[in-house]
Amino acid sequence: MTGDAGPDPELRRKYRQAAVVYFAYGVYYLAGVIGLGRRSGWTLHGYSPITAGLFIAVGAAITIAFPFFVWRQVRWFTRALAIVVFARSAYLFTELTLPSFLGPFLVAAAAAWVLTRAGWDL
Repeated sequence: MTGDAGPDPELRRKYRQAAVVYFAYGVYYLAGVIGLGRRSGWTLHGYSPITAGLFIAVGAAITIAFPFFVWRQVRWFTRALAIVVFARSAYLFTELTLPSFLGPFLVAAAAAWVLTRAGWDL
């Protein structure tokens, strides 16, 4: 189930760092969604409060589960996650005309970098 990290302590450290940073990335986005939900009366994008609650529950599960797989050094998963987070940061980079997108861009870019560093042992 794990990648080829084996007993290499440096690579293990990269995966653990990536897991912690990805967890922080998840908490950051989850907190943002909860904040937007509270300000909109839980009707953000026209979703009902129940649907919004389900999305938040799924987001919380992802925030906990995904770093676990990175921590366990699942290389293919870490690489796939790095690509997805990189795509997210690239999208946010195109939206930098709005000052509110700078923080999410920097958080996503940092998460993409540490996931890439672990997944490809850079």
